[in-house]
Amino acid sequence: MRDPYSLEAEQGVLGAMLIRPDLIADIAAEIVPGDFYFTDHPEIFRAIVAMDDGKSGIDVVSVADKIGRLENGDYALGYLGQINLNTPSAANALTYARIVKERSLDRRLIEAAQQVHELAHSDSPTADKVAQAQSAVLAIDSSVDDDSEVELEDCLPDHVEILQARFDNKGKLDGLATGYKELDDALMGLKGGQLVVLAGRAKMGKTTAAMGIVRHNAIRAKTHGAVFSLEMSRVELVDRMIAAEGSVPLTLIKNGEAMSEYGTEVTAAFAKINSGRLTILDRAGWTMSKIRTWCRKRKRRKGLDYVVIDHLGLLDGETPGQSPLQRISEATRQAKLLAKELDIPVIVLCQLNRSLEQRVDKRPIPSDLRDSGTIEQDADLVLFVYRDEVYNPDGQYKGIGEIIIGLARDVECKTIYTHYEGRFNRFRDMGYEYQPPVEQQQKKPARRGMD
Repeated sequence: MRDPYSLEAEQGVLGAMLIRPDLIADIAAEIVPGDFYFTDHPEIFRAIVAMDDGKSGIDVVSVADKIGRLENGDYALGYLGQINLNTPSAANALTYARIVKERSLDRRLIEAAQQVHELAHSDSPTADKVAQAQSAVLAIDSSVDDDSEVELEDCLPDHVEILQARFDNKGKLDGLATGYKELDDALMGLKGGQLVVLAGRAKMGKTTAAMGIVRHNAIRAKTHGAVFSLEMSRVELVDRMIAAEGSVPLTLIKNGEAMSEYGTEVTAAFAKINSGRLTILDRAGWTMSKIRTWCRKRKRRKGLDYVVIDHLGLLDGETPGQSPLQRISEATRQAKLLAKELDIPVIVLCQLNRSLEQRVDKRPIPSDLRDSGTIEQDADLVLFVYRDEVYNPDGQYKGIGEIIIGLARDVECKTIYTHYEGRFNRFRDMGYEYQPPVEQQQKKPARRGMD
């Protein structure tokens, strides 16, 4: 049985970097500071890598001068001299580095095993235990830099590359497209790690708007997605997709007359949908723990680019007897963790409180979210779906759908106007710059960005 650390290998790596500075880049590609076990070694490693700029002379004296005193209070010069003497050759530097990485993974396996052991003896639901155990094991990846402590000065070189990439992108999306052009222009796409809440009152078109995003990505962008439909069956969702893609009235699809009156359009819609990449999960009893477990497996085996959950209020609680507030709070927290863990956008549909019905202007604001405190805290982006014609059937907004950016990080909160085509079950881009009625332009709904 071997130890989960190797003093000789760690000193061999550092000594090789002092003897052969030309190996620093190759070694830094193999390991990170967090892979070292012994206290002073991460600091020494960081100092050597930071000095590798092609201009600084790197040896025992120069590195010791940069570090000064080690964490234990001793001057670095003495210990660096000892490391240098104990490393007669740099010939096996990369072998030493791989040993350091392997022992680092051994320690992380031990930590994961301890977590699983504690979980097995806890009172948590079995599904939650399995989800957390999988998360602990899947977090172990030898190709990922697990050093979560990064100095600001170390971030800047990488950030220069990020800024350059944005410049080179020339305004193109750097996230998952929604399929609504003006919304994409405002958001630059939905980003990996984002929890996106799509909210609205009943009959406003939340599912229709969400399925517009799904259709665009499944059929046109060819990205892999999953829809957890807790409200509608797969038959209902596919009916809606056929209506939207084929411009076929949904009522005719449902009553069986579509094939006789719109046979060509239905066939064309089938061909488009058949080429799409989408998994629909419509059984009852989903909890966020079960969803996370399924998504991890799919991401690992086939890939997964986004998730839609319709809707938050129909998720089962993790623990029997949870209050609605506890259930929603736990669900949004786990949805956010899922987005970060898999680096994908997770889109969660959500109902709104009835309180807005008492207002003259019924356009939603963040406080209208059910259990809004927990949702606002966890969400990176909140989009509201609103159709004024639900309240004013003959008003001047007839046929207009509004997607309101209600809360967002680093994005202007604004309203995106679309055509709402109810018979085809879709929202569609205006295709021109729409000017809302004057009285609506004068109103300033209480919407804000996120700090």
